Amino acid sequence: MSAPSDKKGSSENIISGILLVFIILVTALGSGYITSKYIGNKPASTITTTVADFEVTTTVQVPVAVVVTSYVSQTVGSTSPSLSSLSSSSSSSFSSSQTSSSSSSTSNSSLLPIGPLNVVVNQVITDTVEYQSNGYVYWLLNLTVTDAGTDQYEVDPYSFQLTSTGHVVYSAQYASADQNDLQSVTLLPGGHTTGQIAFKLPDGEKPAQLTYLYAFGFAKFVVTNIPAPSGNASHVQAGSVKNSNGTFSSYLGAYASIANSSSYFYTGNMIAVKIVLNNYYSGLNSNVTVTSITDSDTGFTTTGLSQSLPITVEKSEVDLVLYLKAPSFAFNGQLMNITIETSS
Repeated sequence: MSAPSDKKGSSENIISGILLVFIILVTALGSGYITSKYIGNKPASTITTTVADFEVTTTVQVPVAVVVTSYVSQTVGSTSPSLSSLSSSSSSSFSSSQTSSSSSSTSNSSLLPIGPLNVVVNQVITDTVEYQSNGYVYWLLNLTVTDAGTDQYEVDPYSFQLTSTGHVVYSAQYASADQNDLQSVTLLPGGHTTGQIAFKLPDGEKPAQLTYLYAFGFAKFVVTNIPAPSGNASHVQAGSVKNSNGTFSSYLGAYASIANSSSYFYTGNMIAVKIVLNNYYSGLNSNVTVTSITDSDTGFTTTGLSQSLPITVEKSEVDLVLYLKAPSFAFNGQLMNITIETSS
């Protein structure tokens, strides 16, 4: 009657051993690297694995064949190994017994690049408008992701993470000031996509490292050369239009609105302010001539007008567009200093 018990114990040992080996491999993959390179194929095999500087040793009472692939993070600026160095690294993994330290997995000579994706940060904009009263700043990163390999790859904007100077990892999220969101796309070999992702950081923290996770989080691409902000975001709305004290000015109706598709602008962006003019005195057969349209809001620069002045406003409505350049600082409010001068 003891035989079934022995078989049961043996089966439990087999299952426990396989599960333990599987857990070790998955844990190491999740950490970004595997440093154990032991191959065993004996009835009783002892496997010593280093995961995050801790050695784990187990004895499996079954024939075991473990093949380990070194998955490590690829950082922009690191040197990819040559085919010869990869070959020598692979051959050394077939030793009868070996314990590796975690430091050996980070040397350039043993790095195995993960995937052919290339990520470049083109521009950084800060948005202090949306959360300026809550102690947060949006960091808007314009990226280009390129597939430099021979296979197609999925690009997911929410697979990006940002590590701040405060040693905190943040996930990408939506921001109102985004002008060109990075889209979820499939890149074919040689293809690329460009767009923005946003991260909300507490005031005082800055980006230190951008990480893109793919292959179910087992692989990652790290960017450390993030450029300094090149501008600020502003939230600009149209306000009232002032009339000068010229003749018939009280009978000239003038209304302004933002003609752009968004009311958020970056430093140097062009703002199109649509101005609609109506002559309320037209019933008396009197015309109003607009001689000047200016804006004196601090920080904004007038760059042009859609029509040359002077313009005579008769019975029909006249539409004009005043072009302004967004300021270098963060502005949040209405344009309150657009002024129209008229004459009879």
